[in-house]
Amino acid sequence: MFITANHCKHYLEIYKNGRLVDTLDPNEETIIAIPGGMGYSHTILKPDLLPLSDEAQIIFYDPRSTGRTEQTNAPLSISLLSEDLIALITALNLEKVLLYAHSGASSIALDVAQQNKSITGLILANPILMPRNELVEKMTRLGGEAAHAFYSDVRVPCVDALMSKVVSKLDPVIRPEASANLLQLNFEMCLEMLGELLDDDVLNKILSTRQVCTVLLGELDPYHDVESETTALTARRRANLETVVLNESGHDNLLTEPERTRELVRATLERCRLISHAPETALL
Repeated sequence: MFITANHCKHYLEIYKNGRLVDTLDPNEETIIAIPGGMGYSHTILKPDLLPLSDEAQIIFYDPRSTGRTEQTNAPLSISLLSEDLIALITALNLEKVLLYAHSGASSIALDVAQQNKSITGLILANPILMPRNELVEKMTRLGGEAAHAFYSDVRVPCVDALMSKVVSKLDPVIRPEASANLLQLNFEMCLEMLGELLDDDVLNKILSTRQVCTVLLGELDPYHDVESETTALTARRRANLETVVLNESGHDNLLTEPERTRELVRATLERCRLISHAPETALL
């Protein structure tokens, strides 16, 4: 279905109990899946998250300028895509929302959670936590000058060289052809937003969030320094925040550990239910 929100016509699909439906109950728990990149459509998340529609109604949507959603002339930014999602949640009158966000989409989810009281919880799968200067150094070790140029100032001429040297190392397994054929990526959008996403202070945003939050870190993901990031995320011992290291995963945890990821989403839903009945101070 299509819904116009924030002056943009968005494509979304709603599932309950494994079935595509055209209505939802605003009072029921709702999972909204936000594809990362930014630039991917909902098809990168749907096959592996669809079984969760037995636990809660789930919405897969294409962010602005991806998939079947309208491409607009407005400059793309974290704030614009956050405004889009807030407008969608408002248009659908949703009361209890768990956001599942992958990679760069974590910036969107965190901004929405800060502004919208309907967000009860967050699952952030492999958010980019490393400061940009450290990321540039690490990617340069992996991919040489092409990676250094790309992550320093996102130079388009370096993309082909980068793909062959770095992107192939993001995950420990090759994506099956059937899965790869489903992917839809607006690569120009990825390039347009990457600099802002890399500069976003995601770590401190996570530490500031008051909602239930589960952070998933792929141990084999070169975008992470798992030991230092785990230490930073757990140092404050916040009751609302859980950090899980997925030992077999690279950057796309659904590629290697889909069932484990679904188990963690279910556990986060349960934490949302429990904490919704607890005093607000229990989250601190």
